[in-house]
Amino acid sequence: MLGSSSGQPASALVERVAHPERVIATHFWYPPQLIPLVEVCARPATDPGVVAWTCAALKSAGKEPALIIKEIPGFIGNRLQFAMLREAWALWASGAASAEAIDTVVRDSFGRRAGITGPLESADVGGLRTMHHFARPLLPHLDAGAEPPAAVADLVARDAIVATNGYSGPAWRWLQRRVIPFDAYQAVSSPLGEARVAALLAGDRTFIDWNFDVDWFRRVPDDPSRIQFGGLTGGRNEDLRSIARRLRARMLRIFPGIGDLAVSHVWTVRCAGTFDFEPRIGLHDGIHYAGGYCFVGVPMGTLFGRKLASRVLARPGGDSAFDRPFRTAPFYRGDPWFVPLAFRWMRRHDR
Repeated sequence: MLGSSSGQPASALVERVAHPERVIATHFWYPPQLIPLVEVCARPATDPGVVAWTCAALKSAGKEPALIIKEIPGFIGNRLQFAMLREAWALWASGAASAEAIDTVVRDSFGRRAGITGPLESADVGGLRTMHHFARPLLPHLDAGAEPPAAVADLVARDAIVATNGYSGPAWRWLQRRVIPFDAYQAVSSPLGEARVAALLAGDRTFIDWNFDVDWFRRVPDDPSRIQFGGLTGGRNEDLRSIARRLRARMLRIFPGIGDLAVSHVWTVRCAGTFDFEPRIGLHDGIHYAGGYCFVGVPMGTLFGRKLASRVLARPGGDSAFDRPFRTAPFYRGDPWFVPLAFRWMRRHDR
């Protein structure tokens, strides 16, 4: 059993394991698609064959395993990282330097070198005798506190806001069970000419067609020679080339006189609704949230954002009629498998 941890030893995982000799800990560094290193740390009782197999599997996947011989909290990387972070925090909290200056020193000096030589190799290159003599008078002046400075604690967030809406996932399963994500699609036309677009769309406003599954269109705000339009909401994992063709066909049905309409850009965004079709704002387990406001996302999202800010700052204006019980549906766990069927029903009743 391979446990992925930022520094918890494998021995912490074996209490209910039938074969503790097969337990090993690894630490993939974020972002794993860019950073090859994986720390590997076995228990003293871990089968050496498991260690060898793990390192070989990581190498075959293009990773660079670093084997830690002794179990230690934090492994190697986080111990080194937090040793430097503790000193950086101490320098900033004492007023010795600004945060910008500290980051600049690291980024533009030994930070560049760190990608070529590690700290021990750098000490060898610089001369171990020199480094040893330099360290003796300096080390007593380095921070050795067991807690982060109070000035850092003051910056830690007191309140948290989750406004992930259609992108709500397993990080907060309570919210994931209450919002129904669905995909929406938008496209932009190639230039049609400002005068032509102005004749088609009077005024700088958004137009909506149909009742349930809406099509909408408007002039592109920063390029009035183009039309931005959206629709075909509710599909899952649709091919964007197909979406572009279908959106164009729907636009030609509304504006049959623009047969030369071409689509230059198309994209998708993930929205979310609720089971009673009403947005929600509230507080659960100490976390502020807002969601389920799609179809009126810009105005409602802006309003909810201001209200959440008022609540966090303990200022007037945070009350809302949408701060009501947020219910889910039986057996719903966040998989919106039924959304395409619901939108087909809506399209059928729009005819």
